Amino acid sequence: MAVKKKTRLDPLNVAYGVGAAVVIIGAMFKFLNFPFANEMLFVGLAVEALVFFISAFELKKEDVDYHWDRIFPQLTKEGENKIEKIEDWIEQADLDPMVIQRLTKSIERLEQNVNRMADMSDVAQLNDQVAKMRQSSEMFEQEITKLNTSISQMNTYYMRMLEVMGNKTQA
Repeated sequence: MAVKKKTRLDPLNVAYGVGAAVVIIGAMFKFLNFPFANEMLFVGLAVEALVFFISAFELKKEDVDYHWDRIFPQLTKEGENKIEKIEDWIEQADLDPMVIQRLTKSIERLEQNVNRMADMSDVAQLNDQVAKMRQSSEMFEQEITKLNTSISQMNTYYMRMLEVMGNKTQA
């Protein structure tokens, strides 16, 4: 279907545009307190009211039928169930029931192996987390040891200061 170009102006569309432009300019005049603001706003609103009145009698345009079903026939087909399609393929392939059974077992084994791999991945992540926690714990112990040493040194220093000042305290 060929696309039709618009070759002439629609007078109603022109009236809508002109009326809206005059209303907007009238509002701008009103906001900025320009002279003739009331008149501009009145003319714009009157034009818009007249256009809306005329548009009430506008004839409805015919809807164009695009025939999408010709371009995309799958839109109109009754959807065939995908399971039914697979069953049809199996019937057409004329597969031996033993082949299907072996295929089913292979798929089950594949699923089991994937599950085992996922479990192993979880264990590896857990081991990683435990190693990080062990490292953090060792660092924490080292910091506590440093803190204890610093407090002990501070206590010794303050004891000496008290002795020098003549305030001997007994431990």
